[in-house]
Amino acid sequence: MQETSPAMTPEFYPVKEGHKILLAKSPKDDPKLVYRQEVERRIGSRKKQKQF
Repeated sequence: MQETSPAMTPEFYPVKEGHKILLAKSPKDDPKLVYRQEVERRIGSRKKQKQF
């Protein structure tokens, strides 16, 4: 038996065409973000309780 190489090779065309991929870091411990998520979670749980 012989091992054959795959006919297709993965390529990422935007990079090949000269486009850049920009990455950004987001703060994970932002107090405003944590507060907003907690408020949204509590509002969501209240809406679920009122549906019954």
